Amino acid sequence: MKNRISKLMILPLLVFTVAIASAFTTSDRKQGNAKVAMVQGWIQHAGQPCTASIQCRTEVNPFCTAPVSGVRLYAKDLTGDCPTPLYKQ
Repeated sequence: MKNRISKLMILPLLVFTVAIASAFTTSDRKQGNAKVAMVQGWIQHAGQPCTASIQCRTEVNPFCTAPVSGVRLYAKDLTGDCPTPLYKQ
């Protein structure tokens, strides 16, 4: 009798253990994404200063583009130029 009861308890205990482990793994992954630094995206204009648009990230992903015009966005450097491409959130 005791042997049968202990066998019936193994499966629920195993399922519970897997559920807890997957919850911790998913939580770590979500927190890792939250640590990505966001930077101001700028639109390049030939011979003119860059103009601000939306927030983008520096990690490689699909290119960050302006919401209305669809123009690719860049990061502004200390000289006021916009040489570094940015990526979507």
